[in-house]
Amino acid sequence: FLSRVKKSNPPDYYNIIKHPMDLGTVLKKVKSGACKTKAAFPEDLKLIWANCLVYNSPIVFQKK
Repeated sequence: FLSRVKKSNPPDYYNIIKHPMDLGTVLKKVKSGACKTKAAFPEDLKLIWANCLVYNSPIVFQKK
C-alpha cells in the first residue's frame, strides 16, 4: 500500500485495476496541493482499499 504496484509484479494488476492508488501517491498529492477539496483525500484512501478488494476478490483468483 505504500508505493505503486509494479507493472511486472503482478503482471495482471493493471488489466484488472483501472485507477491504481497508493499511499505514496496520496502523500504527493497532499503535499503538492493536488487534493483540491476535503473530499479528495478520503476518496483516494477509499480507492486504495477498493482496489485491494477488487484485485483480491475470489472471482479474480478463479480467473487466474
